[in-house]
Amino acid sequence: MALITVTTADVGFLVGAIVRNGVAGGTLGVGDLVYLPADGDWEEADASAAATARALGVVTGTDDGDLTSAAGDGIEVTVFGPVVGFSGMAEGATHFLSNTAGRLDTVAGDVTWRFGHALEADVFFIMPGVTDESS
Repeated sequence: MALITVTTADVGFLVGAIVRNGVAGGTLGVGDLVYLPADGDWEEADASAAATARALGVVTGTDDGDLTSAAGDGIEVTVFGPVVGFSGMAEGATHFLSNTAGRLDTVAGDVTWRFGHALEADVFFIMPGVTDESS
């Protein structure tokens, strides 16, 4: 397991990304990987359980410009395309949702959920999807 480093203050989407506005379902930080449960409020994703392993995006901003949000706050979630603020990735490498809540990893967690790949050492391309059909 090798968690990918995220520099919260540097996280943002690049041209071509698809971004959605939403509501935080709990405390979230910019750079967190999130999923959308049935109640419609974004929550931190993690690969330790099937119910939370459906990461669909990265928090790339908050309505008030802070680096964290509380439950009920407005957030910006990038659901597809290039984002910056991650580092230490190998160009072209696939990365996965981690068992560590909200984090990106070089290896799959308990539930395999491919989240995308590195375009460069510091540019990640979000393209979520399951890679292990037995999960």
